[in-house]
Amino acid sequence: MNFSLTHFAKRFLLMLTAVIFMSATASAYTVVMRGGKRIEIPEQFTVTRITVTYEAAPGINITLQMTSIDIPATERANNEQPGSLLKRAEPATSEPQTSTRLQSAGTIPHKRREITDRDLERFKRVRLESEAAYERRLVKLGLPPLEESRRRTELQAESLHQGLVQRKSEEAQAESYWRGRANDLISEIGATDAQIDKLVYELYELTPDEI
Repeated sequence: MNFSLTHFAKRFLLMLTAVIFMSATASAYTVVMRGGKRIEIPEQFTVTRITVTYEAAPGINITLQMTSIDIPATERANNEQPGSLLKRAEPATSEPQTSTRLQSAGTIPHKRREITDRDLERFKRVRLESEAAYERRLVKLGLPPLEESRRRTELQAESLHQGLVQRKSEEAQAESYWRGRANDLISEIGATDAQIDKLVYELYELTPDEI
């Protein structure tokens, strides 16, 4: 029993040592973030002027923004000369390789499709065929043709528009009328108040004999 436990412990220690060794081998470069956090990444990684990209697992790429990386601290952590990290940036001529690498990773860029006159003609033909089929369906159901429906819809829309215009005009006229009436009433109230003030003043001016 003790022999089995000892054998199991030895195997566990060997496996743990192998894992630590593999981790140390895979994480061969240290990236220091601006907040002080350190990230261990594989030795093979891609650098551009704005990003650092590495493969965390097969088929899984992680991208770090260059603005979030403390470049001088990263270079010191890896015993590099100043400017070494940015010197790893791929030149502009490496874009075809980058595109090939993306395709191999399963990310295929979308190809832009151009619409030609032939495509437009085909779309027009399909639209006309659809309208013709719709016309036949309307006739079969005993409904007015599509053009007649469009004409009725336009007439209804125009009638509705005219009704709204007329209603707004009537509301504006009514508002103007009542606004004028209110001004007239205010003027009449002011004149009445003035007459009352005059009478009160004349009453106070009368002598007791006159009263």
